[in-house]
Amino acid sequence: MKRLTLIAGGALFAVVAGSPTPAHGFTPTFSIDFQGPTIGTPDSFAIGPITEGDVLTPATGPAPGPNPPALGPLPPPGIFRTVPAILPSGPGIRELDALSYGHDPIRNTLIDGIGSIYFSVDEFATGIPGTPTPPNVATEGALGATEASADVYRSPAPGFLVPPPFPTTGNTLAIDGDGMVSPVPAIPGLGLKDPNPPTPLALPDNGDNLDALDVDTTPNDAGTPLYLSLDAGFGDPLEVPPANAGTAMANGFVGGDVLVEPVPGAGLILYATAAALGLDKVVGAGPDSDDLDALLVEEVDGILEQFAPGTDFIAFSVRRGSAVIGKPDSLFGAPIEEGDILTLPVPVGAGGLSPFPSILVPAEWMGLATARSGTAMSLFGLQVGDDLDALDITPVPEPASLALVAACLVAMAARRRRVV
Repeated sequence: MKRLTLIAGGALFAVVAGSPTPAHGFTPTFSIDFQGPTIGTPDSFAIGPITEGDVLTPATGPAPGPNPPALGPLPPPGIFRTVPAILPSGPGIRELDALSYGHDPIRNTLIDGIGSIYFSVDEFATGIPGTPTPPNVATEGALGATEASADVYRSPAPGFLVPPPFPTTGNTLAIDGDGMVSPVPAIPGLGLKDPNPPTPLALPDNGDNLDALDVDTTPNDAGTPLYLSLDAGFGDPLEVPPANAGTAMANGFVGGDVLVEPVPGAGLILYATAAALGLDKVVGAGPDSDDLDALLVEEVDGILEQFAPGTDFIAFSVRRGSAVIGKPDSLFGAPIEEGDILTLPVPVGAGGLSPFPSILVPAEWMGLATARSGTAMSLFGLQVGDDLDALDITPVPEPASLALVAACLVAMAARRRRVV
């Protein structure tokens, strides 16, 4: 295998190139928002009605799965795993809004090497128009087919820290919500309901919103620790109450905490506090003012119920309305967006620029619209960036991602030379 090394902006960037990449074999598990029409539908494994606290999988194989996506029409998903310890925060509302099984290769994929980022967005996302490789968030989102919220998209993982000004590589549709004929050609789906047009200031949604994701779940994950986050209580500025459920505080936590269910059916344990992640630190905002809504965990030290900074790794995003959005991240001093993949703060004593999280992968890199880049949509006088609300990674690069990343780095290096 060949390693291509480039120097840009004073940093050493490495891109691994080599043999052609095989297609990734998806076996996804996921959860959906409580506002969608699939909530309350009998699951296809005859376990019970689907809730926003269940971990689901396509009903394309035997229970409990995980099963691969398939072309539609599809039956409703099956329940792969339930989390009975989640107490409701309202009439039947048990909102699980981020999940991980603890084996996300954060170091190899996002820090050291090259791989793929898989994510979903909510129904207000527009993407960055003109980004390559459609269908993508721009063609399927709020200004396109209005189907993006049930879909899964793929972007190349940079494998290095992307400095401002943040470049764009874009995204492409990897898994469709319903697996039906739109887009053409059809892409295998999950059995969710499309479309889901934006419904500002109104409930419920007309389609489903996938809000937690793992694309390469194994059968063993039905019985391993499940890392998760619950919904904060503050509202979404684009929706009326109860657009967010407040499940975290109903269970004794805050929306920025990462929890773990050590084994199925066990109680929830605090794994990493919001404060450790740089959340709930905006002066005057108070606890439960930031909501972690997408999650990656790489549990390394074997102590499955306790996060060890410097040994274990966490990456995450925060949802729209979080107090930390617009605040400077601790690595670049760039305003944090709801589409960014974030990680722990850089300590002030080690050169950190704020007490808030650091940007690991900027939203623009993944083709998501942001206020800071001027690509965000304006609604009700607000510049609304795209909300990344489900996330996973694999060490398998997406097709042509090596060429995309290499071209991007060459352009950055050329721009650096012109400036100098």
